[in-house]
Amino acid sequence: TTTMFAILAQALGAGAEVFIIDYKHEMVGFKTFLGSDHVVSEPDDILKMLGRVVDEMKIRHEKLALEAARSGEIGVTGADFQARPVFIIAEELGALTEAYDSKERKLFHGYLKQIAMLGRSCLYEIVCLLQVATVESAPAGIKSNTNLKILLEKTTSEMVTQVFSNGYTDQITNNPGRFRGWFFLNGETTQPAMFYVPDLYKHRLNTLDTFKELYFIGRKRVYNDNI
Repeated sequence: TTTMFAILAQALGAGAEVFIIDYKHEMVGFKTFLGSDHVVSEPDDILKMLGRVVDEMKIRHEKLALEAARSGEIGVTGADFQARPVFIIAEELGALTEAYDSKERKLFHGYLKQIAMLGRSCLYEIVCLLQVATVESAPAGIKSNTNLKILLEKTTSEMVTQVFSNGYTDQITNNPGRFRGWFFLNGETTQPAMFYVPDLYKHRLNTLDTFKELYFIGRKRVYNDNI
């Protein structure tokens, strides 16, 4: 959770649009500046919000395709046109998955997979938090399109296999210590490396006022909101 807050802080400071799935009702304070349509807790409301996010992502995807056709360039992304980044924070993904019936769960996972698979070029980023990484809580379509994977503190060979692969079970099943773990970043690492959780508490950055201030700093950043 602390790592998620560090990512969220940087996203807000960068002027990203942020949506928070707050199934545990622990982030309701963020509604005061993000709005109740960006911070949702009830399962039905979460599905509605994700539906809107996916629809907006598809519209941006189509706009990027048109801009690419006009410019004659191949492989353009939202960054090429200064599009505003969009972050979706999914807290307690496993517990939320259990709150849905089979039909709702399929819809929920379908939304997440669309963002994971199509969002990268559109600058739509999804951050998923899991107590236990299983195929039920994080389907293959999500995990296979994850750029950054982090596994924190004491773990098991089964968890290593779920997050990374069984080729690393002997290497990282030991206990790295509190506020430490392992990470894999596509294009930067060839195998899991040591990860250190940012200490927001020591530097007094763990307050709602900090995030609110970063939000208003980020609002001053200029993006191309026509994309």
